[in-house]
Amino acid sequence: MYMRSILFSSLIALSVFAAARLAQAGSTASHLGALPTPAALLCAPNDRLVWVFGTTAYVQNDVRFASTPTGHFGCRSQLTAQIAVSPLDPATPAPTFPPEIISVTSAGGGVGVPASRKCDCAAVTIYYVTDRNATGDGPRGPDYGGDRKPDGSLTYGSSTVTIPRDHRMGQLERPEWFLLEFNEDPNKHVVIRATKEVPRQRFFDRVSGDASDTNGEALVFVHGYNVGFDESVMRTAQLKYDLGFSGPAITYSWPAAGKTIMYPHDENDAIWTTAHFEAFFAQLAATTGITKIHLIAHSMGNRVVTDALADEGLRGHHYPNLADVIFAAADVDQGVFVSQYARFRGIGQTKVLYASASDKALQLSEGLHGGRRAGDANPILLLSGLQSIDATAVDTSFDGHGYFASNATIVSDIFWVMHGKAPPRFRLRDVESGTQEFWRFAP
Repeated sequence: MYMRSILFSSLIALSVFAAARLAQAGSTASHLGALPTPAALLCAPNDRLVWVFGTTAYVQNDVRFASTPTGHFGCRSQLTAQIAVSPLDPATPAPTFPPEIISVTSAGGGVGVPASRKCDCAAVTIYYVTDRNATGDGPRGPDYGGDRKPDGSLTYGSSTVTIPRDHRMGQLERPEWFLLEFNEDPNKHVVIRATKEVPRQRFFDRVSGDASDTNGEALVFVHGYNVGFDESVMRTAQLKYDLGFSGPAITYSWPAAGKTIMYPHDENDAIWTTAHFEAFFAQLAATTGITKIHLIAHSMGNRVVTDALADEGLRGHHYPNLADVIFAAADVDQGVFVSQYARFRGIGQTKVLYASASDKALQLSEGLHGGRRAGDANPILLLSGLQSIDATAVDTSFDGHGYFASNATIVSDIFWVMHGKAPPRFRLRDVESGTQEFWRFAP
């Protein structure tokens, strides 16, 4: 009861903080004079709002954003190198606005986009790296499929994702047919609003700038089997939002087909993409301004991460700015994981394994492969230096596989992992197993 009171108090504090930020955004509207209030977007902390007019960006001491026919307001970190920054001249003509602008609050320097109606939602910028095939441009920008990019090169870009204000921690709100929801509604659902490709070097420059302007940290998420590009982006946005993560969040979206029957296809592509992930991660780790990297892998995405880290371990790379690696519901043969762990044990600082004895997806994988998976908690895998956590008691998902992001208790535990807190953490109980110990969530 005492711990619940602490958690409840923390949630109230977070709510008060969020309300204060919204109030701050509203209180600065007077600085804009005649600018209308429907367009609202917070730039990232330590960023500056500017008004881009032609090839000049004028600094404005406010946190409002709006697209205009003659210019637009935006965050300085999003400007190209060709745009100069100058003080705002009072004689500069005031912009006019289109009739409808999406009303959002940014959780990390997002971009505003026109909408058919206003929404009460938060905007999150998600960076992406993918070796998926391009399928053309849609209304929001480029789209990507479930096959390999023919030349095997990586594509870099960013997406703006909106999250409804009544979002519940651990939920990825999407239209549900049984609720007669057949279209996305940004007031109810997590929605990708805009996607844009950027050149590789500009991508890393922007990630570096975002990290330097916040706390020097970056988050990388590697999805699992049966996940399309859109879902990987939206899941990363949900994690960034729920974790209150202020630094840049990156999804590494490898070409999983996004279809249940395509498991062998995804297995092959997880092997194929590993070298590409290694190249991306090596450059990210060497990027100026990034002092901590948090790496989260789920399901089959663990194969990509463990293969890559084992290769890097053999090369003698240690990545001192890799703060923590989280292996969630790892669809990796347990014997293979043990062998690879011996190679990458010295890479990074904290390593956490979340496992469940109720994971039906891993049980099917075990039947298919004839060997236990690292994410199975029956019994849980124990290795020196690895925080093994049994999530069975709090896993209430349908298939017992997506708990790492859909369960508020585990999302909260990931938060504390990323903040360097060692067990025991909230609701974790110490369990002795011979000469070793692991941790189990209390029901």
